[in-house]
Amino acid sequence: MRGGFMRGGSTRTAPALHHPIVIPIDEHGMSIYEYSSPLYKVEVYLRAYMDSINVVPLESEWCVLEELLNVKILPPLVDTKLGRTRRKHVKGVGENFKSKRRNKCSICKRTGHKRTTCVNNNKS
Repeated sequence: MRGGFMRGGSTRTAPALHHPIVIPIDEHGMSIYEYSSPLYKVEVYLRAYMDSINVVPLESEWCVLEELLNVKILPPLVDTKLGRTRRKHVKGVGENFKSKRRNKCSICKRTGHKRTTCVNNNKS
């Protein structure tokens, strides 16, 4: 079982985190509706929309000051760089910290250089 799912014909159940919460009805003299948020009740919904909602008038009917009509709003100054943005990966707690692998020469078997740059390369 992986991820807490039931697979075909398995008798295993999902982990306890996925079990529904059982609310006792009338055990303490409360109804089931008292356990839900008041925002979902009809009275609150009706109170929210009780006042009238004003409609925005047409743009031709707007009263805008002359000073504001002449103001030119420019876009913000942003220095955009070409290409994909690079982000440095921050290693997590469980991730291994591997050191950079060094080149190893296949001729002299020393690290720090490779075959093409080896001083012992005897090409005639």
